[in-house]
Amino acid sequence: MDSDLLATCNALGYLEDDRYFKEPDCIDTVKCLIRFLHSEDNNHEIRIQLGAGHIVRNDLLPILRQYPDDDALCAAVLRLLVNLTQPALLCYGNKIPTEIDQYHNYLDILSHSQEYKENFSNDETWKVLAQKVYDILEKDWEDRSPDDSITVERILVLCRNLLHVPPTTEDDNQTADNMSTHDRLVIALHTSGIDSMVLYLASSTTEQQWCLHVAEIISLLLKEQNVDALIGMNNAQERERQGDELKQLRLQEEKRRQMRKLQQSSRHSRFGGTYVAKGKSALADNNELVIHKSLQKCSNLTYDEGKNKLRKAKHRRPLIDGNVKRRSTLEVRKILKEFCIGLLNNGYNHLMFNVKDKLSRENSDEHDETYYFSIMSFIMEFNRKHEFHIDLVSETMQLPTLHFIDISIVNCMELMMTDKQESKTWGRRMHLALQGYKEFLLTVQTMQSSKNETVAESAKVLLNNIFYTPEYREVFLTLLRKYDESKLTHGFLDDLIQTTHLFIRLFENYCKGSNIVVQKKKVKRKIKKKKRSTTTAASDSNTLTDEEKTIRWSEIEEDVKTTLQNGDLPEAGPVSDLFDPTSDVPEEEQQQKALVKIQNKLHSRTIPEAVVILKQARELWPEIDIFGTSVSTWEDDVSTLKEICLADMTGLATDNQESENQEEEQDEEEEEEESIQTTSREVEFNLNDYLKKFSDYKVVQPYVILLAKFKTNSQHTNHCIVKLLHRVCYDLKMYGLLFQASVFRCFQKIFKCALLDPTMRELDQFAKFIVQKFFEVLPKNDKLFAEILFWKQTNAHVYELVEGYGSFSNASGSKKPVVWSEAEKEELANLYDEFKDGELDVVDCILARITDESRTRRQVVSQLLNLGIANDAAELKRKKGPRPTVWREDEEMELRRLYEEFQNSDDRLGNIMQMMTCKKSKGKVIEKLLAMGLVQDRKELHKRRKRAEGSSKNKEYAIMHAGGSDDSENEDAVNRNNDSESDDDDGWALIDLQSCIRKASSDGFSSQIDWVKSSLNQAIDDRSNANPDEEIQAVPLVPLMEEQEDAMQNSAFRKMLRFIGLHKPSTGQEMFWRIPPDLTVGGLQESVQILSQPVKRKRDSSPERIESAEDVLKRVQEESDDEELSQQSKRKRRNTSDEDDDEVGKSRNEINRPTDDSEDVEKDLVQSKNRKRILLDDSDEDSDAISQDSANAVVMNTLQSNSEIPEDEDVNDVIQSKSKRMVMSDDSDEDDKENQDLPNNDNTSSAKNSEEMETSFQRKNRKRISVIEDDDDEF
Repeated sequence: MDSDLLATCNALGYLEDDRYFKEPDCIDTVKCLIRFLHSEDNNHEIRIQLGAGHIVRNDLLPILRQYPDDDALCAAVLRLLVNLTQPALLCYGNKIPTEIDQYHNYLDILSHSQEYKENFSNDETWKVLAQKVYDILEKDWEDRSPDDSITVERILVLCRNLLHVPPTTEDDNQTADNMSTHDRLVIALHTSGIDSMVLYLASSTTEQQWCLHVAEIISLLLKEQNVDALIGMNNAQERERQGDELKQLRLQEEKRRQMRKLQQSSRHSRFGGTYVAKGKSALADNNELVIHKSLQKCSNLTYDEGKNKLRKAKHRRPLIDGNVKRRSTLEVRKILKEFCIGLLNNGYNHLMFNVKDKLSRENSDEHDETYYFSIMSFIMEFNRKHEFHIDLVSETMQLPTLHFIDISIVNCMELMMTDKQESKTWGRRMHLALQGYKEFLLTVQTMQSSKNETVAESAKVLLNNIFYTPEYREVFLTLLRKYDESKLTHGFLDDLIQTTHLFIRLFENYCKGSNIVVQKKKVKRKIKKKKRSTTTAASDSNTLTDEEKTIRWSEIEEDVKTTLQNGDLPEAGPVSDLFDPTSDVPEEEQQQKALVKIQNKLHSRTIPEAVVILKQARELWPEIDIFGTSVSTWEDDVSTLKEICLADMTGLATDNQESENQEEEQDEEEEEEESIQTTSREVEFNLNDYLKKFSDYKVVQPYVILLAKFKTNSQHTNHCIVKLLHRVCYDLKMYGLLFQASVFRCFQKIFKCALLDPTMRELDQFAKFIVQKFFEVLPKNDKLFAEILFWKQTNAHVYELVEGYGSFSNASGSKKPVVWSEAEKEELANLYDEFKDGELDVVDCILARITDESRTRRQVVSQLLNLGIANDAAELKRKKGPRPTVWREDEEMELRRLYEEFQNSDDRLGNIMQMMTCKKSKGKVIEKLLAMGLVQDRKELHKRRKRAEGSSKNKEYAIMHAGGSDDSENEDAVNRNNDSESDDDDGWALIDLQSCIRKASSDGFSSQIDWVKSSLNQAIDDRSNANPDEEIQAVPLVPLMEEQEDAMQNSAFRKMLRFIGLHKPSTGQEMFWRIPPDLTVGGLQESVQILSQPVKRKRDSSPERIESAEDVLKRVQEESDDEELSQQSKRKRRNTSDEDDDEVGKSRNEINRPTDDSEDVEKDLVQSKNRKRILLDDSDEDSDAISQDSANAVVMNTLQSNSEIPEDEDVNDVIQSKSKRMVMSDDSDEDDKENQDLPNNDNTSSAKNSEEMETSFQRKNRKRISVIEDDDDEF
């Protein structure tokens, strides 16, 4: 012992002639020892040294007996004793240490604790402690000090610690009816009155704070006891039972002696004969086996003799049950019987109520429910076997108690599977909960046989609720399937099988003569949730035509006026539904969504809600007039609502739907994986259907494991095993399930033991039945000996084992077996190797590429596992999250064909999805179209709207563009309007490239044009030197300087880029203009030549007017009626009448013919080999100016070259009186001809002919060359 510690122990006092003399500073010394214990390390050397010094026996206990009146000293000694006697497991965190040194220390602490338990077997110490507790309990609650409560708690904890100490080796080796250390401690507690104090605390209504300590003490007092031993003492029936057991043992011993006599040889015992076993070859060679034994011992010849038994891994060995029941001495049993009777009569219900209340409120430790179940099972069994009174255990005979037991079993089972380190601990706790369930059912069975009708009716009500609830019915099946002998003891399996047998028997008796209705729960997984959002309502309302909207407004107009006048409106919803400042959605889109909501409410006739949303939007955006102003009257609100109701918001609703649908499609697959829906319904119960669930090899295996222990099992346990197996094999005709080698080995042992033990008769008969069935099936199945090595996992396997392979598939109502040919197996293996390393789901990819399209996912997964290609089905399980859609080749070809078919329709995407053979989501189709390059932007797939006409349409257009709009939105609107008339030329214009270049140069972008030319030249060099096998990529046109960025914002510069073939950036995907990969080197060189030609400037010309503007325009019009335009006339507007052609022809005849020089000029002006048409996408503030400039380009060049007008004269004044704007496009090859001087023409036209020519020309121009009217409604 350490010197300081030894000196401290010597300073306590000394013992002389059974009297202890303390030192003056004894209390300070005790406190010093307490500090030593608090400061000890993980090796616990202080605790071990104090135990080795016998400080408890020599110092602490004598101090308590000699100085009971010194409260301060007794309190300090109690505190030290509680610390020294705490369980050894608690010192190491409730885990037995695995290190050698730590384990030895643990054993030392355990041995010292057992010594402390022996020291406290003296009743004098307990009398002192009991008297202190009684003195404190006699005080009123108000008069007690905090130290008094601490003293009582320390005495209870000390008692608990000592009762918790496990028995010693000597105690385990003692026979029954001998006194053990635990029995001596129980007698000391009884003599001192501690047991009476415990009963008082259990029944008192004012001492509830110590109910958990009391429950632990009661549970530990009864931990080694057997109820039958307590009940049967001094009972004639018990003595008779013990006599029968002794007589049975004598009979078995006599039979064994007779069997040994039969085995003895008639020869002398010293005869050492040698025999040869015919038909048994030796291990070393092919000779016959030589036996050096007597003939009587040659009946069981085996090669296993002398071999080492197969050793199991430590973590797989069966768990040994440490709770050993023993019969104590008669004195101890009498004490405990009186204690149990007193607890039942006085405090059982009160104690169990308080303990359960503490457990439900989580005011206890995690293991305190074990003491609750231990007391419940023992006391209820004692009450059932002693003198049954249901009122004494009424607290634990309620449905909430059964529900608490069921929840505890399920929780322990889940934690046993997840917490691998503490799996055995959770298994022991689950065993205690199962014992409580068993006693609950046994008590209900006893209530059924009661002569009291009220008690019997109560039992019937309890059974009805138990059988009705599916959780109470299925818990036994779950425990049998989850049984693991390495985590659960055979005692647990014994109780489980007995409880299952009792439950089935009660259920069977309850079902006789009546139809039982029970609750059945069905859990559906991976159920796609039905989505019905506001976007669906929006789509429904926007399907209304203009006429239907007008009719709808006429129907609700009066209701709108009434609602606005009365002002009776519902409560407004949260403002965040309309406007969320933290959202990434722009404010303009939120305003548009508010308009769509108002229109939906109006169309669905929910007028008050529409008015509320209108007023909320007006308060949020007072600067926007589309919701009205702050001074608007109810008449103004009526007109505002009318405009919203009649407005065409198809585009807005479609955009909102697409954005929301895309989010829903991303979360859709996760909802399918994670969604669980439980449905309950009442069905008529069928007992055979319930018993069919036991015909599972996972359920039968635990029965076979316990059947192998038939020698040590009780007779009732063997009966429970045989009864269940008989139900499965005889009633359900599933005897093939027991055709297993381990079962037959067990039957061999049963046949031998049945000769000596008549109690084995039931097992013997059942074993003979199974063996007889086996030999009946053997001639039908020549593979039966191989089959007995494996468990049959399904009912189909059992059926085919008995009736023949393939018979189950031929039975009525069964599906045909799935057959895979060798070619299909090879194809499956190749597809798996191809897609196993990809990001997509392997099985989905295989199903998309496999030849046989009838294959299901389950069939593919099963075949992959059968072939050994995949090791685990979990690897092939579809991962959570959005599933990528796999497109087959024929589906891609179908999609391309449908797009080409419907690319000119108003609703391309809708028509494609409607005509697709294999339906896919809208978002997946859009993504595939973008991936295939069929479209460059999602907006190209929007449903096109018709052109708005009239002032009412302009109002609707203003509403739809609430919150302002940018150029891109206007361009999209123009594109959609123009695309709907793509077959006509009214939405297209011919733009002069020279005018675009001239406009860009005049704006100061000449250097930027050179930058474009250099980029094109670089692209030409790269593509000329590129490898022919390499794929050409698009080259972005990246502006690096601020002047280049300004040029990219100029509309004329962008038109020039589009004219030479460059692609604008796709919305949301690209940022820069790109040189497309489809432009060849020749095309790029031609574009560079066009940009390199000098821009034509105005030059000085003579003031002499050679030819008038009317003549030039007239000749241009005449050439436009050539054969080329006549072939295109079939695609012009259908409203072109023959009268217009006649009028144009008449005007032609009236025009004077020009001279030969004029004809040359006309040929130079009109000749255009490659006219290019482009869509006016960039319609911004410069669109009108560029169109005007390009329309005047031809006239100005011609007039100035002929010196018809001076250079400083405004040509717009001359052309404005002749015709409106005209957009034309000339090829770059005619630029040189435009620079040549035009010949003079002296011929002039008369005024009348000029007016007629102008009228005819303007009318014809609008129909054939797409003159764009100067109307602001189009842009």
